[in-house]
Amino acid sequence: MTTVLLYEKYPFIRDDVFLIAQVDDTTGRQHLIMQKVDPKTNDVEFEDKIECIHTAITTITGEQYEEIQDDPDKMQKLEEASLHIRSSENLTEINISAEERFLAMKSWAQGIAEAGLDSLGLQSEIEDFGRLAYPIVSFLLRFLAKVDEEFLIQYLDWIEKNCVLNNTIHKPSFHANLDIVLELLKEGKFKHKEEILSRVFEMDLSSYKTLDLSDMQLTSIPENIGSVTSLKKINLDNNNLSSLPKSISSLKSLNYLKLARNNLCSLPESICYLKSLTHLNLRKNKLSCLPDSLGSLTSLIELHLNDNKLSSLPDSIGSLTALEKLDLRLNKLSSL
Repeated sequence: MTTVLLYEKYPFIRDDVFLIAQVDDTTGRQHLIMQKVDPKTNDVEFEDKIECIHTAITTITGEQYEEIQDDPDKMQKLEEASLHIRSSENLTEINISAEERFLAMKSWAQGIAEAGLDSLGLQSEIEDFGRLAYPIVSFLLRFLAKVDEEFLIQYLDWIEKNCVLNNTIHKPSFHANLDIVLELLKEGKFKHKEEILSRVFEMDLSSYKTLDLSDMQLTSIPENIGSVTSLKKINLDNNNLSSLPKSISSLKSLNYLKLARNNLCSLPESICYLKSLTHLNLRKNKLSCLPDSLGSLTSLIELHLNDNKLSSLPDSIGSLTALEKLDLRLNKLSSL
């Protein structure tokens, strides 16, 4: 049997971004495709596809909805009885054809495209009202974040507002969505990664014990990283850091700090306040000296300083009595 894809494409937000409504004529599966194209060649740069299970089939018009939305009694009756709104989750019951599904899907996708940025708020309201478990707006924001970093901030705002249950952060959904943002920062060529990270650090990260900021091409770390006091492990390997924020001294619970393959020439004295630090990796930097108070890191078990420019070590290094591994290879040391 030959598969036929019913397909319609609409410009969204910008001339190089499109929403595509697609329905498989054989299986009836509905997909919303989000596509970014090269405006010069029209080649597809990247796209995301999601299966849609919430294309609404309804007999109520937009005008009718506006008339009743300020009437709590009518809205409650509408929600409780679901007299007019039925989801495509029940398509076997509704039993509509692929062409009819496509008509609904196409109309919905076109409405989102024409509403532009307003569609994000509208769709979010629809999902809140319907208590939908598969929110489309998060996928739209995630895709748009790849297109333009301004949308990444909106995505963070969405996470902060929606990943909540009973007025408390819902940790699984919060972590899942925020981890996507951190992955996007690794993959995308954003110009203001540090500003975006600063916004991340403004959020409630008290449930985070580990933070992986490696491979992001960061040139600096926002000062407000010091507010994430729950952290026990930070990975900052493979960036372009030439300095560390003084606020790092506030991370009193930190055990692991990875800073390999950066451009550090020196370390702030504040790093020596990390009394819980057990593993510190500084290999392949440009360190020419170490803080005099390095010896105060008395919990250190491993210290990796290989492949730097050290010509001497502070006398206090002898106070690192818990140290089991010290790597000093490929430096300029003439004596110990």
